[in-house]
Amino acid sequence: MTPIGYFSRLSVKFYIGKYTSLTYEVKMSPFGSKMNSHYHRTSGRAQISPHMVSVLIAIKSFSERDRPHPPKLTIGSESTPVPAYVRWSVLERRHFAKAALSWVQGFDEDHKTFETKVRKISSVLSDLLTQRLKDITESEPLKLADFFESMAKLLDSRNGEAPLHRQSILGMFVRRMVLTYDKLTFSETMKLYRDLKGYLQCPASASPEKHPEVAAEVSGMDISIELDETPMLTEELEISKKQSKKSTAQTLSQKQAESFISEQAALLQNEDPTAPPPDVLQEQIGTVCERNPHLAEVHYLTFLNCLRLNEFCGAVHSLHKYFDQLTQKKTRSNESESMNANEEWTHSFRYAALNMASLHFRLGHTNEAVLALREAIQKAQEANDHVCLQHAMSWMYRMSPDEEVDLGHTIAKSEELNLPYLTSLGVQTLAKQKALTFVKPFEIFEYLSRSDALNCQHQQQQLVSVSQAQQSSLWNIYGYRFMSSLCDHFLLNSVTSEPSRSSSNQIPDTESFCLTVCHQARLHFNAGELDVARDLIQCAKESLSTLTEHSKIWMQCEQEFAFQHSILQGKFSEAKKAVENLSAINQSETTYCNCILLAMQGKVTMATEILCNLIQKCHKEVSEHSIEFHAKCLLLLSSIYLMQGEPTSAIPHLLECVALCQQHYQAYMLAVSTAHVAYAQFLMKMPEKALALLEEVLPQVLANGSLYTQCCVQFLVVQCRCQVTRTDEDRKSAFLQAAQLLNQVMDGFQRLGAEYKSKDVVYYQAHLYQQTGYTPERNKCALHFRSLERLYPTNRFPPMKVLWPLLL
Repeated sequence: MTPIGYFSRLSVKFYIGKYTSLTYEVKMSPFGSKMNSHYHRTSGRAQISPHMVSVLIAIKSFSERDRPHPPKLTIGSESTPVPAYVRWSVLERRHFAKAALSWVQGFDEDHKTFETKVRKISSVLSDLLTQRLKDITESEPLKLADFFESMAKLLDSRNGEAPLHRQSILGMFVRRMVLTYDKLTFSETMKLYRDLKGYLQCPASASPEKHPEVAAEVSGMDISIELDETPMLTEELEISKKQSKKSTAQTLSQKQAESFISEQAALLQNEDPTAPPPDVLQEQIGTVCERNPHLAEVHYLTFLNCLRLNEFCGAVHSLHKYFDQLTQKKTRSNESESMNANEEWTHSFRYAALNMASLHFRLGHTNEAVLALREAIQKAQEANDHVCLQHAMSWMYRMSPDEEVDLGHTIAKSEELNLPYLTSLGVQTLAKQKALTFVKPFEIFEYLSRSDALNCQHQQQQLVSVSQAQQSSLWNIYGYRFMSSLCDHFLLNSVTSEPSRSSSNQIPDTESFCLTVCHQARLHFNAGELDVARDLIQCAKESLSTLTEHSKIWMQCEQEFAFQHSILQGKFSEAKKAVENLSAINQSETTYCNCILLAMQGKVTMATEILCNLIQKCHKEVSEHSIEFHAKCLLLLSSIYLMQGEPTSAIPHLLECVALCQQHYQAYMLAVSTAHVAYAQFLMKMPEKALALLEEVLPQVLANGSLYTQCCVQFLVVQCRCQVTRTDEDRKSAFLQAAQLLNQVMDGFQRLGAEYKSKDVVYYQAHLYQQTGYTPERNKCALHFRSLERLYPTNRFPPMKVLWPLLL
C-alpha cells in the first residue's frame, strides 16, 4: 500500500464505535455519567463472595501501613535491632492501588489466580493473605464476624487518622461490604463461611459440590437447621432451588457490571488486541446479563461483539433489544409526563437509525446505510436535535464524499455544541480534503496543528495518534521520508510510553499504530533491511487480530513485500501467488501489480490495455484513487514504452505525470518522473540534457528514495557521464570514477537480492575496464559475471532496458 493509501484511510476516521460512543456519552451513554447516576438510584443489593473476602483481607493487610519484618538484623558478629515494621515502598503502593481498583470493579477470581496477582505485588502481602484466610477458615465462624468488625475499625478516625479514608474508592467498598455482611441472615452467613472454605481448598472453583468434605459439611448444616415444622410448598421449594443455583453463580455487582461494560466497549470500539476473543467475551456477557438483566447496555456490548465477526443478524437483534429496553425504562420513569415519554421514544428512534446506518456501512451495505442515515437526519430535524444532526452529517460525508457537505459549517457547529471529538475529526477530514486539491502544504499542516491543540486540550489520545499518522503520511506524500519517519517514531513512543490508560479516550488508536508499524516496515524494506521489515510485520500481526477490519493493512503490506521481492529475484510463480493473495484485499493494487507481472513476462499489449483503463478510472473516480497511485500508473505505462524502445510514446505520459506531481507538491514522485524523462532523452541520444536533469533530481532521490531507485538512478548517471566525455583523458578518468561508483550500485542490488540487476552492473563495469585497459579488473568482473550467470541464467529473466524499477 502506498503512503497516500495510509493517509486516505486515516483521514476518514468515522468508525462505528467512535460516533456511537460519543452520541451516547452526550445523551444516553452506556458509559456516561447520566447512566451511572440513574443506576445508582436503582442499584440492587450488593453481595459478598469469597473473592470479596479475600480482597478485604488484602486491603486490611496493606492498610495497616507497615509490614512485618524480622526484629533483628545481623551485621557481622553483632545483632543490630531494627524497627519491627517497615513501610511499603512507593512502587508497591502504586501496584497495589492499580490492582485493587481492578479487583473491586472486575469479576471474581479463584484463589490461585488472586494469590498469584498479590504475590507479584509483594510476597509478604501474599503470605499475610494466605495466613489470615487459613486463620478464618480453620476456626469457628465467629472468626469471620470478628474480621468484619475489624474492617469497620479501619475506617474509624476517632483515635487519630484512619488507615483507610471513608470517601475513597476502597473505603466505600469496605463500607458497602461491612453493611452487606451485617444484613446477612444466619443461614447466609454460614453459607458464606462454607463457600470461603471451598474457595480456599478448591482454587479452581468456589462451588462446594466439587470438594467432598465441604459438600458433606454443607449437607450436614442444611439438615441441622430447622426454623419450624411447617412443610415447604412445591412453589417455595422451586424458588429456593433457583435462588441457590443463582447464588452459586459468579458474583457480579451492578457497579462491576457497569465498569466491565465500559471497559470492554472501549476496547471493542478501538479494536484493541487485549480484548477477549469473541466467544470468551460472549460468555462473560451472558454472565453479566444473568446477574443484571435490567442493564440495557449489555445488549449494546453484544452488538459491538457481533460486529467483530460481521454477524449481521446478531448485531441487529442486539441493537433492537438495547433500544427497546432502554426506551421502556425511560418511558416507565416518565409515565406521569406524556410529553417526556414521547420525547424519549423519538430520541431512541433517531439514534437507533443512526446506529443502524453505521452498521450497514460497516458491512458494506451503502444504499441501506444512506437510507437509515436520512431517516436519522429527518427525525433529528423534527426534534431539533443538533447533536444527533451533527453526527449524522459527519456520517453523510463519510458515506457519500462526493455530495456537497460543508465541512467548515459542520466544524463550526460542532464547536458551538461543545463536541470536541467531532470538531477535531472534522478538522482532520478537512485537512485530507485540502490535501487532495491544490492547497499548499503549510496550510494543511496548520489545520492539523489546530486539531492537535483540540486533542491535547480534551485529552483525546486516539485522535492524537490519528493526527500523527496523518502528518507522517503527508510528509511521505510530499517526498520527505525522514520527516515521515520522525512522525512515526513520535506516535510509537506515545503508544509504548503509556501502556495503561484509565479512560476510553486515553486508549491509543489501533489502526494508526498498525499503519505506522507497516510504514516503518516499508521504509526498512526499501532500504534493503528485509529481516527488520519482516519483524515489523510480525509485530503488526501480534498487535492486531486477523479478525479485525484493519488487519488488511499488514496483510496487504506483507503481500506487496512478497511480490516485490519475487519480482527482483525473477521468481514469477511466487509473484503471481502474491498477486492472487492481494486480490482479496485491494483490487486497485492487484491490478497494478498484475500489469507489472505481465510486462515482465513479455505480455506487453495486455498490460498496456489494462493500464490505460486504470488511468481512465483515475481520471473519472478521483475520490477512489490517490494522486500517487495515478502517478504510479502513468510511470508504469511510460516504463513499458521505454522498455520497448519507444521513448516518443512515453514522453506524453511522463509530462502528464510531471504536471500532476507539480500541482500536488509531490517532490519525490516529481524527481522519479524527471528521472524517467532523463532516460527517455538518453535513449534519444541526448545524454547531456539527460545528465542535467539527473543531477538536478539526484539529491532528492538519494535523500528520500528507496535503495533500488537510488541504485538505478546512479547507474543511469554513470552511463550518461561516460557518454558525455569527449577527449581520451577525460574519458579514462570518467570511466575509472564510474567503475568505482558501480561497486556501490552493485552492493545495493545485492542487499535487495536483485542479482539479475547485479549482472548488468558487472557486465557494464567489465566493459569500462576493457575501454581503459585494466585487464586484471576486467577479468575479475568477467569471472564474477560468469558465476552469477550460472546461478541466475539470462534465459530465465528477460533483458530489461529500463534502468530503474517499475516498483517505486
